[in-house]
Amino acid sequence: MPKLSAFSTAEQVAVQFGTAVTSYTQHARLQRHAAHQLLALLPEYQSLLVDLGTGPLWYKALLQQRCRQLLALDLSWPMLAQAKAQGVDAVQADASQLPFQHGSLDGLYSSLMLQWCPKPELVLQQVAQALKPGAVAVLSTLLQGTLAELEHAWAGLDPYRHTNEFLPLAYFSALQPGFRDSGIELELVAELVQLPYPDVRALARELKGLGANTVLGQKRRGLTGKGFWQQLELQYPRQQGLLLASYQLLYIRMRRL
Repeated sequence: MPKLSAFSTAEQVAVQFGTAVTSYTQHARLQRHAAHQLLALLPEYQSLLVDLGTGPLWYKALLQQRCRQLLALDLSWPMLAQAKAQGVDAVQADASQLPFQHGSLDGLYSSLMLQWCPKPELVLQQVAQALKPGAVAVLSTLLQGTLAELEHAWAGLDPYRHTNEFLPLAYFSALQPGFRDSGIELELVAELVQLPYPDVRALARELKGLGANTVLGQKRRGLTGKGFWQQLELQYPRQQGLLLASYQLLYIRMRRL
């Protein structure tokens, strides 16, 4: 996978998710699951809660039950426009350059945003610096092995990579000692989620509807045209006749000691 610049990746992410703003909620099965799992890791109540990578904010009511003020942060203006339309304060910001003073945040929530950041460790450091003593941040991301079946199907057709390359669990585990030394408790919980699809086209439509159909840093290459979907369908592995897509989820809970 080519080396990515923070600018090119951030620009791609903003464009892709901005384009998907009208279809995101319709296709967000995995996002809904991850969001609810992550909510269970949040403390009961905070004064100010930041939603980092807010998306269309369909879970606004659930977040507002846990805070006095909700602040939405996202890189995509179309996504922020939806938050503002719902009466939520919204700020455009890059997750690797958070606009907060050190030790100023009561809490932070970020569901399935971290995997689109070129330097996840930097984002976690930014979050850690912003937390008040005793404050908690919860984040979820995707791990290596996500969409493994789809990548397997592509590998039978051409030599190019067609799914994003996510980080392994070991990457995040290796961060724990350093964060502990800086006064941050970093807890990690992994989960495998498999979602069924009637065919490969349905999977592709869902990924496109989520804005997650682009391999960051690469131009579209490989097979296209008539017969392409039939070839990909034949290569896709099935389990007991079902077409399943695997998503390796990681839930991260950070607390400043």
